[in-house]
Amino acid sequence: MVIVNCVEEYWEFVRCLRNDPLVQDGFIQNNVISSEDQKVYMERHWHSYFIGLIDNQPVGYVGCIDGDIRVCTDPKHQNKGIGKSLIDFIKTKYPSGYAKIKIDNLSSLKAFESCSFVKKYYILESE
Repeated sequence: MVIVNCVEEYWEFVRCLRNDPLVQDGFIQNNVISSEDQKVYMERHWHSYFIGLIDNQPVGYVGCIDGDIRVCTDPKHQNKGIGKSLIDFIKTKYPSGYAKIKIDNLSSLKAFESCSFVKKYYILESE
């Protein structure tokens, strides 16, 4: 896998993957992102995101905004170590980064723990 900067040609990939119902429940905020909202967001933050490519095709992304690491792997490419590789990469760019993970997102929890992250806090909210 090659990891590249998240230039404009990948913004729609990130948006579509983030909106994919197969991954959306894994995010703390699972609102649908419009093309316009994505453009505005990425114009501000593209330099903090990176894309994993296999055979020149995007398979996942990782970013770090205000210290918070966000990672997502295309469902067709999950369980292949892509998420772990993206997390290891972002740690080199943002060594003090952290991850906020939903308690039931076991795949993300496992990926971050395999990259030497440890649980430190629990945040409880009323429903």
